[in-house]
Amino acid sequence: MERLGELLDDPVERSEVALIFVDLDRFKQVNDSSGHHAGNALLREVAARITGVTGPGRLLARLGGDEFAVVASAGIEEATELAGHVHDALARPYGLLDRVHQVGASIGVAVAEPGEPRLAPEELL
Repeated sequence: MERLGELLDDPVERSEVALIFVDLDRFKQVNDSSGHHAGNALLREVAARITGVTGPGRLLARLGGDEFAVVASAGIEEATELAGHVHDALARPYGLLDRVHQVGASIGVAVAEPGEPRLAPEELL
C-alpha cells in the first residue's frame, strides 16, 4: 500500500498506475485435501509464476490468504494484457507434494489515469 501510495502521490512523474488484483480459486480445496504444507507450496509457486510473467519494475504483494496484487506503471490495455498473462500462468497444473492440483484465479484490473482526481491506495484496491 505504501508503494502504491507513492506512485499515486507523485505529482511530477505521475503516469498511469495499474493495480491487478488476483484471488486464487480453489485454494481452500488444496489446503483441505493436501494440508497446509501443500497450500504454502502453492502460494510460493503462484508468486513465482506471477513474477515470471510480470517482469522487472512491477511490485508483487501478497495481501493475505490467497490474494495477491501487482502494481505497475501501465495503462488499461497493458494492464489487461498483463492480467491475461497472469491468468494463463496460474491456470497451468501444480505438482505439489506428489499430487497434481488445478487452481485458477479471479482477476480484476483498476487503473488510475493522470489528470483524474487522486485516489487513495485503498480506493484503487
